Amino acid sequence: MSTDTPRFKRIAVILFCLFLVLKIFGFASGKVNEAKALKYITPSEVVLSDLKEMEDSGLRKLSGRITNKSPKYLLNAVALRIVYKDCQEGAGNQNCSTLGKEKAVIMRSVLPGETKDFSTIIPSNRPVATKSLVVDRLIEYVEAGKIKKKSDE
Repeated sequence: MSTDTPRFKRIAVILFCLFLVLKIFGFASGKVNEAKALKYITPSEVVLSDLKEMEDSGLRKLSGRITNKSPKYLLNAVALRIVYKDCQEGAGNQNCSTLGKEKAVIMRSVLPGETKDFSTIIPSNRPVATKSLVVDRLIEYVEAGKIKKKSDE
């Protein structure tokens, strides 16, 4: 079949349109899944505690404990935004300059009401502060789902 024939052009246009529809549908369903996850568990229902940053075999790791305070949904993952600031001693978050920002993902399944240990890799080097280093860790996104019962499978 030649690429100059009307039949070939018609097939190419149909395939291109099909690709666009699938791409748009896939993008939209991703947004729906994100909205559902946030409906299941909000960032305020996730508690991070005993946080420690450490260097291990040339990698920087964040470890601690993660608690799922949702009464009925499974916690699958948490995306963190980590902000490093250089602040005047005793100034809290006042009079600070931002040294760097990065993201880390905690992949850990936690049942409702449970607390588990976690460890994850932080992708870049920790900045050096000239005054006092302040580290803010903010939960940006929570991935959650319904707990599957044996009858759901």
